[in-house]
Amino acid sequence: MHDFTKTNQKYLHSIVPKVSVVIVDDSEICGSHLKDSLIALGFNKKNISVFNDALASKDSIFSLNKPIVFLDIEMPSCNGIDFFKTLKSNGFSGKVVFTTAHSDYILDALRAHAYDYLLKPVSQNELSEALKRLYFDDDVLFDRKERLNSFGLSKRQIEIIEMVFDGKTSSEIANELFLSKHTVDTHRRNILKLTGVKNTHELLSKLKDVKL
Repeated sequence: MHDFTKTNQKYLHSIVPKVSVVIVDDSEICGSHLKDSLIALGFNKKNISVFNDALASKDSIFSLNKPIVFLDIEMPSCNGIDFFKTLKSNGFSGKVVFTTAHSDYILDALRAHAYDYLLKPVSQNELSEALKRLYFDDDVLFDRKERLNSFGLSKRQIEIIEMVFDGKTSSEIANELFLSKHTVDTHRRNILKLTGVKNTHELLSKLKDVKL
């Protein structure tokens, strides 16, 4: 993870007024709150568009040059993760940060290669930290490997859990690593034990909270 220096801060302050942002949230209150927080962080309000319907935002998203899209997940018109996949299949080159009140989607967000995942209500500090990750972290989603190392996992265990995060089953992992399925399942149980969680979803949530 990068140390956030004064130079980084100066750079971030210089670019955010020029960045285009699209907020997609079926809650007008949440969308408005997020817009106000972004403006407080230096974003130009003229460059922020807010939509309460994902499908209605599509043309605007593609009209902009590499925007940041803050995307809700559970919406009446469509699921935000499915909408993100549609954007990518149509050549979307911006960055998506999921904002949701539901932690259950974190693994799906990771597998869709989102840049970040924020739980509502999103505080201004959390938003600021997300922007730092967005522009300065090498592993843009959670700095996973460094954080997994902090739990004392072996290289093999990290390799296996990364493959789990990519959506692979124990059988698929076993085939790729030339291991038995029993060995992979044993590693998976030990990973959960070492990290103090009950399942992969909990581990992903915990990775976001670790302070190194």
